[in-house]
Amino acid sequence: MPLSRLLMVVTGDDFGYCPRRNQGIVECFLAGGISNVSLLVNASAAREAAGLAGRYKIPIGLHANLSEGTPVCQNLQQISTLINPQGFFHGKMGFRQALERGQLSMKQVELELRAQVRRFVELTGHLPYHMDGHQHVHVLPDCRGVAQAERHYSVLEVTQRGLEGCFPLVSPADPHQVVSIT
Repeated sequence: MPLSRLLMVVTGDDFGYCPRRNQGIVECFLAGGISNVSLLVNASAAREAAGLAGRYKIPIGLHANLSEGTPVCQNLQQISTLINPQGFFHGKMGFRQALERGQLSMKQVELELRAQVRRFVELTGHLPYHMDGHQHVHVLPDCRGVAQAERHYSVLEVTQRGLEGCFPLVSPADPHQVVSIT
């Protein structure tokens, strides 16, 4: 029986976080160390990162962020279950604790993620090729907003699924298995 070919996808996360990180990620892509990137659309260097992805033809997806910085959705920037009294996301552990306690509105999660997809399109001119979550928020139990936003916008794949869904992805363009690492 012939061995099937395996394609490994290595994603450079946090694209857009800052200019130095952007440069390092581009260098990794050009050296063949990563195969695509995930953009933080609410980060300070997101516009620069989107331009670099276009210039160097780097496949780019959305790094959905619900834990660091401020919301993209203007309606959620003042009063929201997603932010603390200072207007910032709750942080990695704060988000997880609020989710476990049932204190987050999944409707607000979905609104924010849809806003992030729209911002991604504004920056890049196209829908994300994939979505994953900053600080792995997309694999948390009961965080349905990522999958709902993905389905709404028909994003090609959501990477790093929860443990209950760990399985190799098959690319629709290539019948060989695809393994995704972020």
